Amino acid sequence: MNATGPTEYQCPVCAAVLALRCEPGVFVWACDRCGGLLMSVAVLRMIAEDDWSRELWSATADSPPASSACPECGRAMVAAQVGPRTAPVAMDVCRGCLLVWLSAGMIERIPQKPPTPPKEEMSQRSREALAALQVKMIADRYSKQEDQDSRLRWISRVLRIILRIISLRV
Repeated sequence: MNATGPTEYQCPVCAAVLALRCEPGVFVWACDRCGGLLMSVAVLRMIAEDDWSRELWSATADSPPASSACPECGRAMVAAQVGPRTAPVAMDVCRGCLLVWLSAGMIERIPQKPPTPPKEEMSQRSREALAALQVKMIADRYSKQEDQDSRLRWISRVLRIILRIISLRV
């Protein structure tokens, strides 16, 4: 991978050049010939349920080597299966490069994260109350700092007086 990204990836199954695609909200590399998808573990975590993503990473620790090589580093990927035993999602993972290869149709079998609910717009009155509270918190923080500064000045004055008294006695 160069500074701007990979110059070209080849499909680990059929050796066709992978095309960069924008799937809903994420970028993946797709093989037009066999239908497989290559994505980073980070992208997979964005679309898959959290428990499923953690299970995938755990499954790769003891998985056997896959027959495919990582399109990034060329090392053998590991074959991982995640999900119920009756219908697991099979994929190849490169733990070093953090890349995941999904055969055609496997992405549809991954449990998707629930959509995030839209943010509710705050009313003008609520925004003003929140702003006032933030201003009060900042003011309180500075007044505590001023109190501490005045205490330090007082301690400094007392110490100077004590030193003068001591120096007069000597």
